[in-house]
Amino acid sequence: MVRNFQSFFPYCIILLVTNITIGYAQYNTNLTVSLNEYTKELDIKQEFTYFNKSNYNLGVIYFNDWANAYSDKNTALAKRFAQEFKKSLHLAKADERGKTTITSVVDETYNGLEWSRTEGKDIVKVTLKDILPPGESTKIHITYKVKLPPNKYTPYGYDNKGDYYLKDWYLTPAVYDGKWHLYSNKNIEDLYMDVTNTVINFKYPDSLFLASNFDITAESSFPNGQFAQLKGNLQRGGEIILNPQKNFITHRTPYMTFLTDFRAPRYSPIGQGLSINKVANFIHNNLGDYPHEKILVSELDYNKNPLYGINQLPSFIRPYEEQFQFEMKFLKTAINSILKETMFLNPRKEQWLNSAIANYLMIAFVEQYYPDQKLMGKLSKIWGFRSFELAKMDFNDQYSFLYNLTARKNLDQALETSNDSLIKFNQKIANKYKAGLGLAYLADYIGKEHVDESIKTFFKYFKLNNVKVHDFESILKRSTDVDINWFFNDYVSTDRKIDFKIKKVKKEADSLHITLKNKEGTNVPISVFGLKKDSVVSEYWFKDIELEETFSIPNNQEDRLVLNYDQKIPEFNQRDNWKSLKGFLSSNKKLKFTFFKDAENPYYNQVFYVPILNFNVYDGWVPGMRLYN
Repeated sequence: MVRNFQSFFPYCIILLVTNITIGYAQYNTNLTVSLNEYTKELDIKQEFTYFNKSNYNLGVIYFNDWANAYSDKNTALAKRFAQEFKKSLHLAKADERGKTTITSVVDETYNGLEWSRTEGKDIVKVTLKDILPPGESTKIHITYKVKLPPNKYTPYGYDNKGDYYLKDWYLTPAVYDGKWHLYSNKNIEDLYMDVTNTVINFKYPDSLFLASNFDITAESSFPNGQFAQLKGNLQRGGEIILNPQKNFITHRTPYMTFLTDFRAPRYSPIGQGLSINKVANFIHNNLGDYPHEKILVSELDYNKNPLYGINQLPSFIRPYEEQFQFEMKFLKTAINSILKETMFLNPRKEQWLNSAIANYLMIAFVEQYYPDQKLMGKLSKIWGFRSFELAKMDFNDQYSFLYNLTARKNLDQALETSNDSLIKFNQKIANKYKAGLGLAYLADYIGKEHVDESIKTFFKYFKLNNVKVHDFESILKRSTDVDINWFFNDYVSTDRKIDFKIKKVKKEADSLHITLKNKEGTNVPISVFGLKKDSVVSEYWFKDIELEETFSIPNNQEDRLVLNYDQKIPEFNQRDNWKSLKGFLSSNKKLKFTFFKDAENPYYNQVFYVPILNFNVYDGWVPGMRLYN
């Protein structure tokens, strides 16, 4: 432990100095905003202080203007919708579109500045009058109107019930780190902007209630209207939700405060409070102190990224206990909100790491509090369902199951794939699950305590800063003496599948010589278990198997050897992982006949059977049986 701290100590000093330096070089923006409920427009006056913290002279500054992505059918967003065969924005009338109308852009001396839009039409390029040297700052004043879109294209904008969801609605600075990172709005939740200190003076109708991820530092009312001052220190974009009813309530816990509109009518308010405390305690123990005043946990955010499976069924037949369902929904939304507000990775290029941490913690939560929870919930106990393998699967088995849906169709993509290049199912589900599985796999290999401490260290020293995956990789490698290059070089960087088999076993009196074959060539470690009368008597890890390698282990009188017996590794094919040691004629696995279709059970040789009945004029009715594996 001392060695690890000493090796990490210089790193911490560098981080501390960097944080102090950045603290005096933040971007500042002040907005005066008025919402017109009749025209659905925001009148905005924005003062932006831009600090050149790079080592290069700057002659232009870029701002994200994602509200203008709804302006016509030639924006990057409209083209993305066309690729997904969504016609709503393409066919929308002019008054149904959103847009940004810029009236003026001036510098601190109120001289007009030239500005233009990039090809995607949702990024604004401002040309400065004078070169901005490194370490210097300049002020830019921008006056504009934002016409909000109806929420029929995306969840953002307004609906016909008087609700508003404002996200990515004002101009924000694009990231410059030697080169500009300019990403258009493609409806994939990955706005990349620099951290700012933001003050929003917001006027809105008196018939609405306001909730925000920013702190509300002042409130007042005036005839037919209300005023709220919102502040976000070292945060990215400000979200505002306006509703005709007061939907959001505040939950204070010993570790963090939540502002949420989550409802569970069948779960008591006292129970909800206890569950939120449990979630807060778990997050604090596994991440650390949250640096902001509150966390916005909204149903809108959950619906954009729901728990696959729970959201697929109508509420009246969902098979989970209300407490479990509420806690899982709240946990997922809270963790994603916390990581979004604190760990400022490039969301288009390095989005997988936040997904990995979020899903890894969700797996850990279920293992800690609901180890016996089944994927089918209450249905797993009903006659007619309980005999199926799907009913016997644990809740956490879904991560490997759903990832392999795409892998077995050759649709899987590397975790490092840019967010806008992922197919929809991978972007929403499969790659996020693969990322979480990867950390769980790594934890099983090097020890869960190493991964847990690395996540906490990463959160502690890098929150509220623009960070890279390399920073997390460095912390992980410092936490263990075991080589983990395979995780980043093969598991993360490629889409190669994991598939091993036991080719042969040579048995001697005191040892076993196992020849393992790497069927896909993916250089990752594989676990080997020894079974005796269905009990685990030995476990080993082997790595660096390019094609075939032979390893020797003690002979503990095992009956069978099994690869990946605990299924912690997201292996492509587990049907050939067994090898019997009882002799040539002995079976590796027992034979099992299953009616109709079911999930795979790698512990058996499965044969599925389906009765069929055909008819033709010559033979009449012809009964039969379809058999397949």
